[in-house]
Amino acid sequence: MEIASFVLEAISFLRDCSPTTRGNLISICRLQKNTKSLKTEKGKLMELRDDVKARVDTALPYRKQVTGWLRRVEELDAELETILHQVEERDKETQQRCCRGYLFPRSLRSHFKLGKLVLEKLKDVADLKEKGENFGDIVDMLPQPLVDEMPLGDTVGMDSNFIEVWNHFCDPGAGIIGIYGMGGVGKTTLLTRINNELIVRVGQDYDVVIWTVVSRDQNDEKVQDKIGQKLGFPDEIWNPMGRSEKANSIFRVLKTKRFVLLLDDLWDVYDLTEAGVPLPSEQNKAKVVLTTRREDVCDLMHAQRKFRVNCLARREAWRLFQSKVGQQVLQSNPAILELAVTIADECSGLPLALITVGQAMRSRRTIEEWRYAATTLRKSAAEFTSMEKKVISLLEFIFDNLPDDTTKSCFLYCALYPEDWYLDTANLINTWLGEGILDQSVNLSEAYAQGHHIIGSLAP
Repeated sequence: MEIASFVLEAISFLRDCSPTTRGNLISICRLQKNTKSLKTEKGKLMELRDDVKARVDTALPYRKQVTGWLRRVEELDAELETILHQVEERDKETQQRCCRGYLFPRSLRSHFKLGKLVLEKLKDVADLKEKGENFGDIVDMLPQPLVDEMPLGDTVGMDSNFIEVWNHFCDPGAGIIGIYGMGGVGKTTLLTRINNELIVRVGQDYDVVIWTVVSRDQNDEKVQDKIGQKLGFPDEIWNPMGRSEKANSIFRVLKTKRFVLLLDDLWDVYDLTEAGVPLPSEQNKAKVVLTTRREDVCDLMHAQRKFRVNCLARREAWRLFQSKVGQQVLQSNPAILELAVTIADECSGLPLALITVGQAMRSRRTIEEWRYAATTLRKSAAEFTSMEKKVISLLEFIFDNLPDDTTKSCFLYCALYPEDWYLDTANLINTWLGEGILDQSVNLSEAYAQGHHIIGSLAP
């Protein structure tokens, strides 16, 4: 009776089938073999998914076509789990019926439908695998996070400071390191040396080095934007995000990396967690190095190591000053050399003052000019007792020694911009022209040349 029922169901099923379906019956009947192939191909697809997802997450998240593909893979994975479960249940039922003497499954129609579904999903898996394998070129073209070499000024006399800071950096127990000291003492220079020292270590000890200036007037989200830019997020995806979305995206990438975050010119506490930056630990081997004028900021940032940058010792200060003035001027007259020592002492070992005053005196060739500079700086030192106020007097001296009124006006115009504001050279010169600061009686090319000359004279 069982056999007769089965034959009748088979005849009915075949009558309803289309010619194409009948042609596939042989393949569909191989349900067990096809199911085994489906499991194997599913495993390969999941491995490919993990590979693509890992490469994208660590290089450039949220490529629309990649995330769409990943979404379809997840959906198919859920479907395959359901189908494979149905096949397992069908196999159990068939085995039980065989044990009771029955040769065929209970329902031929449902058996064939399940076999057809397995075949369709095998094709879906093959299609997704083919598309996923093509993502290799896309992912490889994405910008990989590296360390950007920074321009480094004169580091004469700062080697000992760097060695001590670098020892703190290399300490496995120091995840957050604070560098503090008064303005112009060389904190940014030390941070720049750390950044450039890490160029040869990227890919070995660290995966990415991120430099960002925080500053007093800096918006917290702008720091996130700098981090996101360094990690390679495309503008069309990054810009519409809110702050919390950006934090989640930053965290998703940085949690997989051995990163170094360099925060320059921090004036107050910056919440790393809210920004999406994982806190450094011995497990993730991450590092955060910050510079600030305030020691308490280092403490509030929970720095495990902190280093105070002091002014240069007298011998180191003299070496730095000599390098900026030039031996040709200093050796031209013994009296100038003696006055130069006095002027260098008046800079009180402050690197910024030594560099800028030294450059200002590089073009002074007469005794009278050097004597006047020494007298002016000595009077300023007598008027101001604190180092911060003395810096102002040194800047006043530098301003007074600018070559002409046009250069002074350009200097003052630059002072109108916020701290750490990026000034494009061409735009700045155009602005000076528009304001009538530069000489407009000459032709335009000469005016631009004059602007570039002034910028060169103002740059430390």
